[in-house]
Amino acid sequence: MVDAAGVPGDPPDRVGRRPPDPATQPALDDGESRVDKSDVLALLDTEIERAESAASRGGWTGYAILAAMGATAWLLCAELQTGYPDGAVFATAALLASCAADLVLTLRCLAAPRLPMGEPRFLWFGRLLSSRSIVATRGTRDVVLAVVAWTLLPRDAAGLRWLALAYYGGTGVLQLVLAVAVPILAKAPVALPDHARLGLARSIDVLSVAVSACLLSLLAAQMPWGTPAAAFEGLRFGGGAAVLLFLGVGFVQSQPDQCLVAALVEVRRLLALGRIPAHEAARASDMLLRGLRSSDVLQRHVANAQSQIASARAAIRECRHVVQELSRESARASGGESASSVGRLARAKCEDMEDAIGEDLFRARQAIARVEALAAAMAYVSTASRRDTEPLTRQLLDEHAAAWEEHAQLSAELYGAPPDADEPPGTE
Repeated sequence: MVDAAGVPGDPPDRVGRRPPDPATQPALDDGESRVDKSDVLALLDTEIERAESAASRGGWTGYAILAAMGATAWLLCAELQTGYPDGAVFATAALLASCAADLVLTLRCLAAPRLPMGEPRFLWFGRLLSSRSIVATRGTRDVVLAVVAWTLLPRDAAGLRWLALAYYGGTGVLQLVLAVAVPILAKAPVALPDHARLGLARSIDVLSVAVSACLLSLLAAQMPWGTPAAAFEGLRFGGGAAVLLFLGVGFVQSQPDQCLVAALVEVRRLLALGRIPAHEAARASDMLLRGLRSSDVLQRHVANAQSQIASARAAIRECRHVVQELSRESARASGGESASSVGRLARAKCEDMEDAIGEDLFRARQAIARVEALAAAMAYVSTASRRDTEPLTRQLLDEHAAAWEEHAQLSAELYGAPPDADEPPGTE
């Protein structure tokens, strides 16, 4: 067992919470059996370094952003010595600068090339936790802008106030709710951006661009351009405040992904100490870096269903064996009363075993229903996952139907009639 970062050796207690235990994965193929320990260690060293320096590759380290925030705050304090700006102009300028920055960032997302989707992957719980602080910071910044818009914008600009409140207030509250609901989201599959529904993501971006452009035009029209001194003073204070908020979000984004780094370090430590073989470390690294496969997300429920089906089939075989043994004893028994007593004993014992068989099949069907629900959720957020989940769910349903048929045959042999249901429960 390892720490809560979610690395091999710590089986998941909820879907997507931790990378599944590599030991429970399918048998090795020839490529996996030839994985070299030194190559995996070198890969882990490289990925740990990349994860620690990913946010600062553009030169924006945490210390640089803190210095920029301090300089901006100092300049704003120095400007206040000359007097306080008009509240309406300050709010208009702050929202204008923030809206312009948001519009540029969203256009960059829309213009980014979309690579062809490969194997669908899903987030594990540690990656969701690492994004929690970023989402919360963005939400706080948007809520602050919504409060500024509602309290400081002119009362006669009702349309502008309501639009700014709906845009920044709505997105801010939504992001704060998402940050709080991360543990709940971990129960459902969350597709990585490259494997999510592109149409839905692009529709959200296009809607954001449209609203930002409309809000930007209204804010620009609200600025007092006819009095350059007032407009310039508002831009200095409002723009400075917008930059300060922007840098605050950037500072949180500049921090390394501690959950990923901790998990990779733990995998490297276990591999270096010989606690896990190289192929397990390679599988765990693949899950941590590229996300969970569809089979990884469904693994626990699939294993539970297969275990219940196997238990039911084992009980059916045992019940048949008991019937055969007691039938032989009944044939050897002398006298009708003795044979009848042996028959009643066989019937009572098989009834108890049949109850256990029915319970196992019922639990197996419940586990299959959970697999089907998760597969449907995965197909909704990533249509490419359907080709992986449909054969798996169909195989489970076929295995359950075969076990139910064996159960029906056993009941017919014992009582001359199949079980109460004409088909496996839950298949309707």
